[in-house]
Amino acid sequence: MFMRLLLLVLLLPSVVRGCWFQSKKGAIRHLEGYLLHMHPPRNPANGIRRRDVESVRRNLPRAAKWVVDKIHGVQGVFDDCDTNHDGIIHMMEAYKAHNCAESCWKQAALTTFLN
Repeated sequence: MFMRLLLLVLLLPSVVRGCWFQSKKGAIRHLEGYLLHMHPPRNPANGIRRRDVESVRRNLPRAAKWVVDKIHGVQGVFDDCDTNHDGIIHMMEAYKAHNCAESCWKQAALTTFLN
């Protein structure tokens, strides 16, 4: 219980930023920037593969993994954002998908954990 409360307090500024100062477009742009700074760099036009998303999740701290799983998990991200179901989320797909990064929590998690 204490860990969840601590996590909420730590993430609250990001959630507020996600709701008021962040948009779906901004969150997806943040993902594009993250792809460009990966080692080795990835071209955002090529999209992000499921194994890359799983790798990012695997390298998160335990509390952050819990938040990702509570929000949607890797499978949920692909259900929402990979509209053609090819296992790669292309940026244009993400922009057009209705449920991809549409909530404050999803936007805040995306911007917080990819920093």
